[in-house]
Amino acid sequence: MRLFGSRVRGETSSTSDLDLLITVSDHWLAQHERCVVLDWLRWRLSKTRSPGDLLPFSESQVAQSRRLCSNVVFQAYAKGLRLDG
Repeated sequence: MRLFGSRVRGETSSTSDLDLLITVSDHWLAQHERCVVLDWLRWRLSKTRSPGDLLPFSESQVAQSRRLCSNVVFQAYAKGLRLDG
């Protein structure tokens, strides 16, 4: 999981949200409905009263996308903070 965006850049305001890129295995994502997972994650995040953008990607999607400078995966890896082990 990577935190990126205004919170990492130190540019937060009262309207700033959390930007989280969540990387899961290809197998795990194939076994779960992306919309159901997103709904559950948003529900959990709503308990913290912190709005957020949750972006789940499979490992292969990350591998393909992290070299393309114009996308969110690149930004999360280039300028974001890794939150998990």
